[in-house]
Amino acid sequence: MSPFSKLLLTLGLIALISLPFLFVFILRDPKRFLYLVVFAMPFITNPSRNMVLKRLGLSELIFVPFLIFWIIYSSLSGRGLKRPTPLHSLIFVFFISVTFSMLGLDRTNYLLPLVELLVLLYAIIFCFAADQVIDNEHDLENVITAWMLGAATMSIVGMHDVFAIVFGGTRWFWTPDPYRIVATFRATGQVGVFCLSTFFLAVAYSSCGWLSLRKRALLWSLAATMVVLITFSSRRSAIASLAFGAAFFLISRIRQPARIIFYSLIFFLTLSASAVLLNYNPEAKEHLLKRLRVLELPEDSTGSETFIKSNFGSALDAFMDKPLVGIGYGAFADSEYSEFGVEIHSTPLRILAECGLVGFIAYAAFILALLYYAFQNILLARNTRWKNFSTLLFASLLALQVSYLYNRAVRDRTFWLLVALTIALYRILGQKRAQKTTALWNAKSNYLAVPHPSPSAFPAPRSGGIHPGGREWPGTAARRGTP
Repeated sequence: MSPFSKLLLTLGLIALISLPFLFVFILRDPKRFLYLVVFAMPFITNPSRNMVLKRLGLSELIFVPFLIFWIIYSSLSGRGLKRPTPLHSLIFVFFISVTFSMLGLDRTNYLLPLVELLVLLYAIIFCFAADQVIDNEHDLENVITAWMLGAATMSIVGMHDVFAIVFGGTRWFWTPDPYRIVATFRATGQVGVFCLSTFFLAVAYSSCGWLSLRKRALLWSLAATMVVLITFSSRRSAIASLAFGAAFFLISRIRQPARIIFYSLIFFLTLSASAVLLNYNPEAKEHLLKRLRVLELPEDSTGSETFIKSNFGSALDAFMDKPLVGIGYGAFADSEYSEFGVEIHSTPLRILAECGLVGFIAYAAFILALLYYAFQNILLARNTRWKNFSTLLFASLLALQVSYLYNRAVRDRTFWLLVALTIALYRILGQKRAQKTTALWNAKSNYLAVPHPSPSAFPAPRSGGIHPGGREWPGTAARRGTP
């Protein structure tokens, strides 16, 4: 039996034994069901080659019963739905534009686009459901903690495979590439994107001053581990986004030189640790450094253009043929435009080619609104304990756009959870600001409602008396000691 099969069997037995305890755990607090979904995000290793099944992971298997359970629970408890924000409306408009792009599909190529559309719908429902569950600061912290715990569990498997690559051991999860890791994911690219988002959120959460020093140290350790895993996933766009994110973090701390030095030292030590590990295996080091260069075309291809240039050029050709509605969301890989039968390796370019101008405008409006909400969180968080977190979250969303220039954002679970966290934080901070404003107005109204004597009720003495400063009034001398 392979190590992978043994691991799956062990986890299955543990899950079966823990099922009764899990049921009691959820009944005590129904929101814990969502925390389990968030915790399970990195566990999507799936050996199936089926078009639908290969996109399912542990998170999806938990989310479906969670959604049914939450609908029943909300109906029985009388819990209503929160009012959608304008950002929710833009997300809905984006989905409608993606659906509209199906008009450009080839009649013989509809199965894969339909699957991609359902995956996008699931991601949006996941985002909306997370926002409905997060009611207060405690819920927000629990969701972030569940994310961090899931990432920490994944990192155990990832670091085991890193040491197996460096020292020539046996990896738990096999990949065709002997020098790259997949951890608990299906592909190496998924590792890099997840670890990148986790790194940003871990650093942002560690900036919260109310956390204990032990918890903050654990978050820094997790962020350092994510950098190592990003290095060994060899996802070039993730490494570039990591560099931009580090720069944005330091800029956001420009008024705090001590923090700049601290974060710079941690980042430098983490990269040094990755370099030390690579030095133990020169072949792995050479392979990963070669990956940092643009991937070249196969030897039997003609021309000197790179794979990325070819991929992007084919996407622009598809857009020029159908500029309004595109060729259909998810249809590029199996179309005549794709020279190598792969997807477009860029989210904005993919939306432009597959959804046309209609979808691209909707997507651009959605991303700009997301960044606007994240920036508004910075303004709303002034003089609150979320001040540092909101600043670093905004910097993280900016840095992630660099990664999404090559990766597919709208399929990424962590992207939609970050959207939900941004909206939830916006609601929470807005409610706190409204409560504070209401309290100030009530205090002012109560003060004005109480009658106060006017200054005319206390006329100045006509002759003699004492100034407030101790000097006598002009005129006759004040009679001191008299009643």
